[in-house]
Amino acid sequence: LKVLANLAPHKLTPMLGVHQPKSRNRANTEWTINSRDSVIANVMSLIANHSLCGLSIGEEDSLMTAFQTKENFYNKYYPANASAIEFLNDGRRDYVAARCLLLNNLLSQSLTLASQAVEKLLKAHYILRGGPKDVKNKFGHRLLKLTAELSNIGFDLSTYSKTLNFLEAGYSLRYTDEYRNHLKSTKIGSLSLSYDEFSCIDDLSIHLLKSMPGPEELRLVLCYNPVWVHVLWNRPHHQQPEYNFLVQKNDALNPLLAGIIDRTHQLQAFWEIPETEPMIAT
Repeated sequence: LKVLANLAPHKLTPMLGVHQPKSRNRANTEWTINSRDSVIANVMSLIANHSLCGLSIGEEDSLMTAFQTKENFYNKYYPANASAIEFLNDGRRDYVAARCLLLNNLLSQSLTLASQAVEKLLKAHYILRGGPKDVKNKFGHRLLKLTAELSNIGFDLSTYSKTLNFLEAGYSLRYTDEYRNHLKSTKIGSLSLSYDEFSCIDDLSIHLLKSMPGPEELRLVLCYNPVWVHVLWNRPHHQQPEYNFLVQKNDALNPLLAGIIDRTHQLQAFWEIPETEPMIAT
């Protein structure tokens, strides 16, 4: 609120409910301050109406988002969305593992794992956007069917249709006979993977992570979890392999990285989380 007050005092002073007494004799007047819940409700109302400081709050601009308390996030929001969060966590781990394989030149294997990663992130989106929780049996590994269902509920991924087709086809690389049969039936040609193809997978994966529905804490703590751990642990890069696998040669993430780290520090301070280790020079 102090930061907000510096940005827009003309809007926040009445919102906070600090009523200046009309009488000059302050000893005989009462000051009133709105309740904490009322203040938060008013802040969120201004954000929702895009009226705070003239900022437009869009998909990639969550600067003014009000954080929840740590207890509310972990004890209320987290359990209430456990099934979606499981898909989110598994999908993010698969994505980091796929990048690890790619960076170590295991290209075909990284494609299979990247397909699984996107599948799980899509299922997390589907549940958090109001879809039923039983998505594992409903969609299986069919990315295109899942994408079409997401489009029906307002999440359009048509920009990434070529990458999604490539990933669904690539999942057949798990078994040689399935791969051979798939090539015969679809005439898609070779499914060889290069860094250029994987950059398209990075674009899609980071889009799914940064647009994950829910509070900003969900994205900072879970979607970008290796960055969260990197900030809190404050260890040298070589001791944080997941962080390195996530950010190395990741042109989709790196332009966002400074902002994510800054917001992570802000959340760490808001939740009053101490640094677990002293600063170590890298």
